[in-house]
Amino acid sequence: MRQCWHQTRLVPIVAMVVFFGCLLYVSPIRPQSTRVRRRPPSPFMRSCSSTLESKDIYIRCTSVQSGVASRQSVRLTQTGDIESWGISRDATLLALVRLPAPTHAVLEVVDLRTGRKTRSEATDRRNDLNPTCGTIILRTYSTTGSKGAFTFTDLLAGRNIPVAASTLDLRCDDIRTHTLELTNQNALYLASPRRLIATNVKEFNISPDGEHIAYSSGDKLCAGPIAGAENPTVTCLGMTWTAGSMIVANDGTVRFTEQTSEGCKFNDLDDPCPAIFSWKPGDPNDQLLAFKGSDPHDISSEAGFKIIALHNKWPVNNIN
Repeated sequence: MRQCWHQTRLVPIVAMVVFFGCLLYVSPIRPQSTRVRRRPPSPFMRSCSSTLESKDIYIRCTSVQSGVASRQSVRLTQTGDIESWGISRDATLLALVRLPAPTHAVLEVVDLRTGRKTRSEATDRRNDLNPTCGTIILRTYSTTGSKGAFTFTDLLAGRNIPVAASTLDLRCDDIRTHTLELTNQNALYLASPRRLIATNVKEFNISPDGEHIAYSSGDKLCAGPIAGAENPTVTCLGMTWTAGSMIVANDGTVRFTEQTSEGCKFNDLDDPCPAIFSWKPGDPNDQLLAFKGSDPHDISSEAGFKIIALHNKWPVNNIN
C-alpha cells in the first residue's frame, strides 16, 4: 500500500519535470529577421566660392546630399568695372573699388541685406580693398612730401592699422596673431616676430587660421607652414606666368590667378585670359578651377548661401 502511494505521488511530479524541461530546452525555432539594415546617410556637404569674372563678382555654391549635387549661383554686380572688393565675414556688407573710367575710381559700400549702397565716394585709383585680418582692409595711397606711402584702414571698424612707413601691403589671419608685411623693396616679412620670408615678392597671403602662407616670387609660387617658412618644408611650383592674387586655405591649399595662352577681349583690347588654379604644396602640378576667373576670395558656405538667399529678395538691378 505504501509502495503504491509513493508511485501515485511521483507520477505528477515526473510529469511536471518533463513539462518544464520541454519549456526550457525545446523552444520553437524563430524565423530570422527580415529587416534590412540601412546604411548611414551620406554626410551633407556644402561649399562656396567667390571670384571676379569679366570685372563682375560671382558667388557659386554647391551642396551634396546622398551623392546628389545641387548648385546655386549669383552675379552680385552688373557694372563690369570692379577692380577690388571684399565681403564682411557676417555676409552683411560688400565693399567695392570700381573704375568706371580710366582716371576715375569710386569706393562703394553695399548692404547685402537690401542691395542698397550705403557709401559712394570718389577715390584714388591706386587705392584697393582686401578681405583680410578678419575684416576688409582699405589700402589708401597718400603723399608724404615727395614720397608716396600707403595707409591701412579697417573699413568695418573705421580704425587705422599702424604700420611702418615702408609697408607697401599687408595680410594677417582672422584674429591678427600673425601679420605679413610687404615692403616697398618687395621684401616679405613676418611681423611678429619679425623675420624675412622672401624677396622679389609680388603677391602673398596667409590662411585664416594663421598657419600657412603663400607668395609669388619671380616665376615661382611658394607655400608652406609659417613654422617652416625659412627651411625646406616650404615648397615652390614653377610658373609659366607670374601668379596673381591668391588665397590660402587652412589646410595649406592655394588658389591663385594666372594668365593663360588664350586671348580675351577687355575694353576692346586683346589680353591673355585669366584663370583660377589650385595647388597643394608638394603636388607636382596645379589644377584648373575656373577659366576666365580671377581674384579668388575666401567665403564660407554659410555666408555664400546667405548672400544668394538675400540677393533673391533685392530689387532688380540694385547694384549698377
